[in-house]
Amino acid sequence: MIRPAAGRGGSGRVDPRTQQYLQPAADAGNNVRGETSSFHFDFVIFGTNSVCAFALNLAVFLLVGKTSALTMNVAGVVKDWLLIAFSWSVIKDTVTPLNLFGYGLAFLGVGYYNHCKLQALKAKDAQKKVQAGDEEAGKLLEERESEVAGKRTESQD
Repeated sequence: MIRPAAGRGGSGRVDPRTQQYLQPAADAGNNVRGETSSFHFDFVIFGTNSVCAFALNLAVFLLVGKTSALTMNVAGVVKDWLLIAFSWSVIKDTVTPLNLFGYGLAFLGVGYYNHCKLQALKAKDAQKKVQAGDEEAGKLLEERESEVAGKRTESQD
């Protein structure tokens, strides 16, 4: 039990809501039942978890560097779908109609985003092709104009 300081001018009692949050921390410091702790530090598990966390952070960094933060969010939504499908099929977690509606709405949003992004990429590629064609046509016109100008100077001589 947490015992408040007696010299603070109060009644010496702790508010029950405050005690609700402080008691678990106080119990963690000293084992009330006198039992020994069964915790032991495993370096192999800690090391593999550290390597996995580093690999995840590196993958996120590379993904955001190559694409965008929005793509990372879309990948997060897909990951959530896979986790939900796993919990539904393997763990037999219940899925309500409201959950299904939300998953369907998210799926439609991701599909619409990918459709818009694909259309924007196609438009950008088409614009690049038109610009490349315009540049090539401009070069051809310059060459013809220089040839015509060269013929005029030859005929004038």
